[in-house]
Order: sequence, then C-alpha cells, then structure tokens
Amino acid sequence: MGENLTPKLAEWLGLVEGDEFEIDGSIYNPYKYIGGRFVDCAGDRMSQGCWLDDILNGYANLKKLPWKPKFGDTYCFVNASGRIDQTIDQTSFMFASDVANYLMGNCFRTPKEAELHKDEVLQKIKEVLG
Repeated sequence: MGENLTPKLAEWLGLVEGDEFEIDGSIYNPYKYIGGRFVDCAGDRMSQGCWLDDILNGYANLKKLPWKPKFGDTYCFVNASGRIDQTIDQTSFMFASDVANYLMGNCFRTPKEAELHKDEVLQKIKEVLG
C-alpha cells in the first residue's frame, strides 16, 4: 500500500486541520479538512480525483473559508499598527472587537498565519479608517 499523501496535499493547498473550504461550482460545499482527510458538507469522505484535477488544471478554484474561533479560543490578529496580538474570543458576550476581527477576516490560529495575511488585513483597516 502506498503512502497517504492527503496531509501533504492539504499543506500544499494551504489547509490545516479543521479548515473549511469551497470549490467553485460544487453542490457539496463547504468541504472540511478534518481527521487527516477531506470531507464534504455531509461529512462524507470526498472523492479526490475530479475536484483535484479541476483545481490543478485551473478549471476550478479552492477558496479557504475564514476560521472562526469559538468562545474561549485564543486567536491572533493584526492590530491597526501592524503588530500581531493574541486575545481570547469573547463573542458570546458580544465584544465588538472580536466580531469586527472575524468579519474582517482577521482571526488566525497562529502568529505565523496572521503574519502571512498582515498586508491584506492592514489594507482592509486602511479602507475602513480612511
């Protein structure tokens, strides 16, 4: 039996455990990378042949959906000065800053992931603040 390349494929696609994503035109959106495998909206293991071929050949796009921390999760975000900070999600109490960070796509699992998206987040902040 050959090596399971699913974790390497997930890494190549920029996905980490628990990430949700959509594939253009699929009726089985959203998909999830969980438990070292790809599953569709019903939790069924997805057939990797067709969608992977479409993505590799440029016929379809994979769009990673923003990660949403749950109440009490620690998450990283880019502040308005460009520094990477960490906080604990308090959205069950409706903290406006947590809601705003999520809506702007400014919630990240790790400082490294926040750093990768820093420029785009700062651009969004600049657009909002004028």
